[in-house]
Amino acid sequence: MKLLPVLLFLTPFLIQSPLGQSSEKRAWREGVVLHPAGGDLQPGQLVKYSEQDDHKVRVKSGKQILTWPRSTVVPYDEEMIPSWVFLRLKDKRQDPASQLSLATNALLLFPDHELSDDIWFSKCDYSEDVEGRATDGKTLNETIGCLRGYLTKHPRGKHKDQAEWRLFQLETEPYEYEGDVEAILRAASRYQEFATEHPNSLYREQALFKLAKRYWMAAEAGDLLVEGARQLKEVEVKQYRRKAAGILENLQQAVNLETRETARVLLYQLTTGRRIYIGSDAWYPGP
Repeated sequence: MKLLPVLLFLTPFLIQSPLGQSSEKRAWREGVVLHPAGGDLQPGQLVKYSEQDDHKVRVKSGKQILTWPRSTVVPYDEEMIPSWVFLRLKDKRQDPASQLSLATNALLLFPDHELSDDIWFSKCDYSEDVEGRATDGKTLNETIGCLRGYLTKHPRGKHKDQAEWRLFQLETEPYEYEGDVEAILRAASRYQEFATEHPNSLYREQALFKLAKRYWMAAEAGDLLVEGARQLKEVEVKQYRRKAAGILENLQQAVNLETRETARVLLYQLTTGRRIYIGSDAWYPGP
């Protein structure tokens, strides 16, 4: 009879003890992978996991049950997870490939969330980093597809202006011009089109800088004997240098201080005979 009061007294402590919580901890629940510690899982994937103890969790990966550190999985919460992913993607210290996987999988989980605009654009940003390293910048087809997808999904998105400009550049610039005057002038024509068709773009001035530099490059390429490339006449070389100078002179009237001073420095180098392309000796090439 004396044992009963003791058990009643100890019951609350037993419930709160690890022994009392074992069934709750070992119950399988949904979580999102932060950084895998083995198996074929990727950051951002939805998984089933259970807490083994205060330091480890068990994670289902196919037919396997893996034991990972507790910090590798975040409990699934449809209100919290998108915010957590958004903040995580801002951390540029993390591995770009892991960040790309996180963004890709988060968009599968929350395709229509209000933060999907930011998450999608971050995905494109990390895609360019990862793909650029893998191909030495020679091909960026995955990134081009990502940016096109962003603009289709978010035609009025907060990153629309930047996405349009980056996509335009990737679709305009070859890996190398190799002294090909015609290729340089085709790019110049495209930059002129962008500046004309996007009068209110935050990147219009950058397009004009690119236009001036392509004319400058064409003039330099015309000075060289590049096998298979069309050679410019001296009058054409002077014409393209004048065009570049005219654009840079106009940009000195821009509202933006950095734009004005960049134009001033580039124009000085152009008019004093500096080279910006082949055999470059420009000490500030600009945007």
